[in-house]
Amino acid sequence: MVAEVLLIAIALSLGLALGWILGSSRTPEPALFPFLIVSGFRENSDQLTIRHVYGETIREAFELENGRILWRNFEVRLNAMKIRVEEGGRFNGSQEGGRCDFKAGDVLSFPVEGFRKGDELLLIYVPQGRPLYQVVLE
Repeated sequence: MVAEVLLIAIALSLGLALGWILGSSRTPEPALFPFLIVSGFRENSDQLTIRHVYGETIREAFELENGRILWRNFEVRLNAMKIRVEEGGRFNGSQEGGRCDFKAGDVLSFPVEGFRKGDELLLIYVPQGRPLYQVVLE
């Protein structure tokens, strides 16, 4: 009789401990998955436009001041190098904005010097180091 009570107590203790451990562990956050559309990535183009169609918001994606874009949690790379935008950058039609979240419905555009065949365009979510869009100009 004592052995049965002891086994039941041990089983309950293990069950409670396991439940507490599993209940207190953090579940992983869902992967960031914004759906982006790029236009202007063609030979001799002078403007690149990125539209955030739907999906997760990219918090503090970039900073925009007087048309200059400083990449933060979002980067645009050409042939593995960050594209530098010193002037002419626009976010939803404005050249001002400070630190900007990039969310569904937003449009980012900036001037480029033109693309050539073989160029690779890569859009990256920096905190995860994850490519959100990748294409090679053929």
